[in-house]
Amino acid sequence: MGRMYFEDFIGKEYESWRDGQVVILDVPTGCGKTTFFETTYREYAFSQGKRILYLVNRIVLQQQMLERQKQRVIAWEQFIETQSFWLHDIRKEPGNFVISTYQALEMAIVTNNEVDLNYLRSFDIVVADEAHYFLADSLFNPNTVHSFEFLVQNFRNRQLIFMSATMQNFYPLVSTYLNQTREQSFLARNGMYEPYIYRRMEPDYRNYEFLWFYDNSEMVEVISGFPDAEKVLIFKIILSSSSSEI
Repeated sequence: MGRMYFEDFIGKEYESWRDGQVVILDVPTGCGKTTFFETTYREYAFSQGKRILYLVNRIVLQQQMLERQKQRVIAWEQFIETQSFWLHDIRKEPGNFVISTYQALEMAIVTNNEVDLNYLRSFDIVVADEAHYFLADSLFNPNTVHSFEFLVQNFRNRQLIFMSATMQNFYPLVSTYLNQTREQSFLARNGMYEPYIYRRMEPDYRNYEFLWFYDNSEMVEVISGFPDAEKVLIFKIILSSSSSEI
C-alpha cells in the first residue's frame, strides 16, 4: 500500500469551506500539503476569482516556493495567455498567489506601514503554513502575537487556514481563542455552522528510509549530501540514565 497524500485525504472537501470558518489542518511532513495548495487549491481559488496570501516562517521556504512558481509559470505560460495576471504570481502584485513571511507581516505592523498592511489585507484567503511558528518563535520573537492577531482580526470573516505538522500546542490555543473571541462571522455567531474546522491526518512512515546517527557531526555529514529537494525528519531518542528504555 502506498503512502496517502494530503490531496487524497482532503478530497473535494475544500470546496465546502466557507468564509467565516477557520480551517485547522494537522498534517504531517512529506504528505504533499504545500503542493496541494500550490496547485489544486490555488487553481480552485483562481476559478472563484480569489487571491491567496501564503505565509511561511522562514525565508528559505519562501525562496523554495518562489522558485517552483517561476518554473510553473514558464511551463504553463503558453496555456494561459488569456489569464495574464496569473503570470504575475512571482511578483508582489497583482498576483493571485503571493508568498510572504510572518516576519515581513510583523515588520509592517511594528512600523505601521499602512501601504503594506492594506496590501496584505486585500487578499481573500490566507494560508498560514508552519503555524506552530506563533508559539515556537514567541520564545525569542515578541512580535508573533501581532501577526496572529492581525490574521484573525482581518481574515476571520474571510478564509483563514492554519496548518502545521506540529499542531499539538497550537490547536488548543486557536480553538480556545475562536470559542471565546467575538471575531466570528455573522453565520458562525448565529449557529449556522461551526466557527472552525479541524482535520488531522495521521503520519505514515512505512515508506520512509530510516538512518541512525550517534552524534550531530555524523548526521550533518550524511544529510549534507542529500539532494536539495529531499525532506528530512529528525527525531532525537533519549535513553534513560537508569534503564535502557527509550
